[in-house]
Amino acid sequence: MPYLSQRRMPKQPAELHVLPGLYWHRITEKSQKQFFEDEWVVGTEVDRMGYRFKGGTQLEFVDREAPFGAGTAPSNGRAAIEHSHDLRKVLDKLRRAPMAGKYVTVCVRMFEKYKIGIVSGIRGVPVDIQEEIYSSEEACEHAIFLKRIANLMNHYG
Repeated sequence: MPYLSQRRMPKQPAELHVLPGLYWHRITEKSQKQFFEDEWVVGTEVDRMGYRFKGGTQLEFVDREAPFGAGTAPSNGRAAIEHSHDLRKVLDKLRRAPMAGKYVTVCVRMFEKYKIGIVSGIRGVPVDIQEEIYSSEEACEHAIFLKRIANLMNHYG
């Protein structure tokens, strides 16, 4: 019976043990310290990386050089684009969003017809394909970028 006496009841705080992960070095020392001092709530969102924490102070990341291969070398037959520091920060923010509600490029006919899909975030649930048609992958990706920026602006004002 000792197990039952140690069991946490619903709505009671729980103590979680957290281990620094593979990219812990990318977080500033100040944010690393603050992370363990803040009070967090485990959110309902979950993705391939684990559960999302809510509350606490926003993490600050260490600036870094672009990784090898992200420079000016061609990629997938196209020249790579060097983004400004400010744009890289925006892109990093967009990439950290949970999968649910994310826009994706759907290739209907290679090199001719592309559409935007919206991911449910639930394994096995098909992507919701939108009606708009784009004549190139780049045009579709640009439309997705604009939609994501509009969503960020609506969310953060």
